[in-house]
Amino acid sequence: MNTLRTLLLIALAGLFFNTGYAQGWERVYHGFNSGNPNDGWAVVSILPLPDGTFMLLLDSSHDPDPDTIKLATIDENGILLSEKALLFNEEATPMDLTATSDGGYALITTRKLIKLDAQLAPQFEQDLQMLDPGKSFWCQRVVESNAGLCVVGRKTNPTAGQGFIACYDLNGNLLQFNDWGLPVAMNVGSACVTPDGGVLAVGQGYDGATFNAQGIVATRFNADGSNVVWEKIIYDQGISRTASSVVPAPGGGYLIAGSRVSRAYALKIDEQGDMLWERDYWDQPGLEEALYNIRSLSPLPGGTGYWSVFSYADNQSGAQPLLAKMDLSGDIQFHWRKNENLDFSAETGLQALADGGCVFGGSISEFVTSLTRGTPFLARFDSLGNTFLTGIAGTAKGDLDGDCIAEVDSLLEGIVILAVSNGQYAGSANIGSQGTYFIPLDTGNYQVTILSPGGPLWSFCPDTLSAAVLAQDTTFDIDFTGFYNVQPIDSIYGYVFEDYDGDCIKDDFEPGYPNWQVSVALFHMGTFVFEATTDSNGYFIIPSPAGITNEFHGFISLAPPPNDGLDCAVTCQQSYDVMFGDSATFQALFGVHCDSLAPYPLVETSIATNALRPCTHSFVHASYCNNGAVTAENAELIITVDPALEVVNSNVPWSGVNGNEYRYELGDLLPEACGDIVLTVNTSCSDPVGTTYCFEAHGLPDTIPQNISQNWDGSQVVVSADCVSDSVVFTIHNAGLSDMSQILEYIVIEDNVLLMQAPGLFQLAADDEIKIRFPATGAFYRLEAQQSAGFPGLSKPVAWVEGCNSGNGTPSLGFVNLYPLPDNEPWLDIFCLESVNSYDPNDKNGFPRGYSAARFIEENTDIEYLIRFQNTGTAPALEV
Repeated sequence: MNTLRTLLLIALAGLFFNTGYAQGWERVYHGFNSGNPNDGWAVVSILPLPDGTFMLLLDSSHDPDPDTIKLATIDENGILLSEKALLFNEEATPMDLTATSDGGYALITTRKLIKLDAQLAPQFEQDLQMLDPGKSFWCQRVVESNAGLCVVGRKTNPTAGQGFIACYDLNGNLLQFNDWGLPVAMNVGSACVTPDGGVLAVGQGYDGATFNAQGIVATRFNADGSNVVWEKIIYDQGISRTASSVVPAPGGGYLIAGSRVSRAYALKIDEQGDMLWERDYWDQPGLEEALYNIRSLSPLPGGTGYWSVFSYADNQSGAQPLLAKMDLSGDIQFHWRKNENLDFSAETGLQALADGGCVFGGSISEFVTSLTRGTPFLARFDSLGNTFLTGIAGTAKGDLDGDCIAEVDSLLEGIVILAVSNGQYAGSANIGSQGTYFIPLDTGNYQVTILSPGGPLWSFCPDTLSAAVLAQDTTFDIDFTGFYNVQPIDSIYGYVFEDYDGDCIKDDFEPGYPNWQVSVALFHMGTFVFEATTDSNGYFIIPSPAGITNEFHGFISLAPPPNDGLDCAVTCQQSYDVMFGDSATFQALFGVHCDSLAPYPLVETSIATNALRPCTHSFVHASYCNNGAVTAENAELIITVDPALEVVNSNVPWSGVNGNEYRYELGDLLPEACGDIVLTVNTSCSDPVGTTYCFEAHGLPDTIPQNISQNWDGSQVVVSADCVSDSVVFTIHNAGLSDMSQILEYIVIEDNVLLMQAPGLFQLAADDEIKIRFPATGAFYRLEAQQSAGFPGLSKPVAWVEGCNSGNGTPSLGFVNLYPLPDNEPWLDIFCLESVNSYDPNDKNGFPRGYSAARFIEENTDIEYLIRFQNTGTAPALEV
């Protein structure tokens, strides 16, 4: 178990711009960030303290502090009083914070429970991973029941997930550990304490049989989590639901919040879990954007309603939070949102207050300061949703003729006005349809800047003004005027050249490449495409493109001439984003490095699929290219499909089938000619989830001219593996024309352990073979053998068996991809993948994965990556 170390840092109130006064406020806490522009912090949880102050739980979302969590205290006006860093010896992501009945605190990370005393000194630390070491834990919420501290969350193995509850007493002794929820793809949203001191946990998942969409599950436990009082599942066929938050409802029962079919959704249940009402939030008065989720709830202490945080889709900034106050029926009374130039973190803190207001926080990204990091943000609202009652107001209007006199109001609608104090962000607003704006601000002195919406095309008279805000007052007449400078484009030009020195600048000694095709796509009120070809010096130009002004933007791409006998890689930019700004020209310099193609046919192949799911069709993509300078005559591609899979069809008819080998006659492949073949396969319903399936793509011709080493004895070691009755049988065969001149070695691996005390030995005559047998226990076996010195090949002889089981033992799955596959020859590619029931649609996997817990991979081993991405949002993903 890793030991928690602590470091106490007392911070001054001057870490942000100035102090506040009663009622509402907004605070940006720059003092948490280091000088590293990649360092960032976010408010995860807000805990009110008996003396009127607040404790904040903060997460470091980026390096260099992935192992650091901070606790901070602020006074009622948001003034930072102190902060404390909790340092771990591993990456730690904080999830929740609660006060405990003994005057201390408890917080959870994704896998640990940490108990602190009143002075924030650690009392104990429990690693929940140790409760079930074969699973990965994700703790979601910690609450104190009548029995002690109960943690709810999700635990997963590579193929499944389920909810868990783990309860400890205040001394760290485990009281109970139980599973709960739905059996397939279970995700846990939240939990709360019930009136009798028990625990109610909510989440969503599938039952694997009855319904085809996510359903909400609500499970009520007794105080120590040992018994389920009741469990309710809310679902409809084809209608997906999620549960993000649950709180006790004033007057009894509970309010659950989340989403239904990508719409914000609330559900009221009684004390027995029976539904009282449900509703979703889509078209809300005063909101143009759709609300697609409710992240969190906090009931008002007076029992009159709830504060809530919604997610809404913004076309410019993506997912944004919206703070709303709801009555007991779930109707939105009023709402508040931050301006579009600010981006909140996924985690947000929310706490209703006794005065009817609330404190709300998260993280913002201040684009104007060119920082990629997040900065903690907090706002306190009164019962009517107000923060500051003072601020800066003015107009921002358009100038049509460049004389700095405004002629129109609506030209600048939506542009951001930003207020900065002492170099730190203070507030912002968007210009309205009538050209007006208001920024709520504390008292103080500010620099107010209008942000250019389109780069150098806009000019302002001027773009920054000074202003002072007095107590209980608004400073008016901070006005801006802007005009738009449009001019025609004279030319787009550049070079394609051999960049010898790697500086991406065309020097006189660097030759250009002729006959490269340059394509320019420009966008503004339509799409325009222009093309040019490089001359003998690699120079291209598109002079005076018709109808194009500096309002246009787009990109430049290029393609080499066909059959030039060169293999070229762009060493600088693959393409150029075109932004003219205030210039009438645009230059693009494409530095490349070219080598001659191999002076013989070279059919290179690749094969992969993105996922394999039981009882489901998958697409297997095989590609081939002749990367030689000579035509590959009578070329062929042989695709071998795992015999456990059913081939349904192919986008290109195969020329012949031999068992599970599918042969495609490609004809004569010209140099640099390429193609793709897509096979549709069906995965068995009966194989266990996690079974590994393999594919092979073999291009012909598969020989290359080379000088044979005089040391080679003419032997060729080939290995194979079979599952025969009660045995795993490996065969080592000398398929060469000559006897082996020396003794060679082989090793056998069982799962991820070397099975043998010393390597096995073999020496075979031509066409001779030996067999090595092991009991069929369901374990994974892999045999690796040596080739004779000087053998004219690249791959090591390897064979393996997975799931060969003569009894009823559990098969060892997931080991194939821990080790390299024998496909180093350019014309051969092997791809293996485990089946899954569900998977993250946005992930990256490297092959081989590496063996043992440390993921060891031998040196000089190529790593191939499978990158999967999917737009899981409700709007198109642009410029992927």
